Amino acid sequence: MGSTNGATLVCYDKMTGKELWKAGNDNTAYSSVQVGTLGGVRQAVHFTADALMGVDASNGKILWRIPLKTGAKRHACTPVIGPDSVVVSSTSIGTQRFNITKKGADVVAEQAWENKPCKTILGTPTLLGKNLSPSDPAITPTSSASTSPPAPRCGRSPASATTPRSPP
Repeated sequence: MGSTNGATLVCYDKMTGKELWKAGNDNTAYSSVQVGTLGGVRQAVHFTADALMGVDASNGKILWRIPLKTGAKRHACTPVIGPDSVVVSSTSIGTQRFNITKKGADVVAEQAWENKPCKTILGTPTLLGKNLSPSDPAITPTSSASTSPPAPRCGRSPASATTPRSPP
């Protein structure tokens, strides 16, 4: 797991421990894998140190991959899966949303928006309806997870704020 030799992700049978498949050549990061149905296909979505990728959960085939490098190999936020979309955030790339759709026989990922100044270090935002609520209590929860521009806003609340704000 985390190997750059064909085993970024490894899937095992939970009852027998038998390896079912392995996929990818990326360095792993600290992000957790999420599973969801995107573009009509059940996928394991992984935010590695090198990319964001969707892997067919049934057979390990990499369906799509978007290079998103971090110099410190520390993408730590878990991908947020919405309806046919994925939002990721880190100190290296800011916050970005990708639409995942089926086009013919292929599943494709296309960037919907990005906001480079809106960075998250360790916490993972929460999807509340159509809004992202950041885990950092110092960030105002104003980011829109919508497919339409403009890109989300990311504001800081006063430095004196010590408790998380209620979601909008």
